[in-house]
Amino acid sequence: MAAPSEQSRERTGVTGLALPAGLLIGIGAGMFVGNIAAGTLVGQRAAF
Repeated sequence: MAAPSEQSRERTGVTGLALPAGLLIGIGAGMFVGNIAAGTLVGQRAAF
């Protein structure tokens, strides 16, 4: 089996940071507009 390329390893690292960052940004935006649940969903979509 071939070794994973550099690009795929980088993508995995970014995804691991994007998910929690999206949640935290979403919670902050949700508090700002008064709807935390909707904010977390928007933050998750922004992370992808």
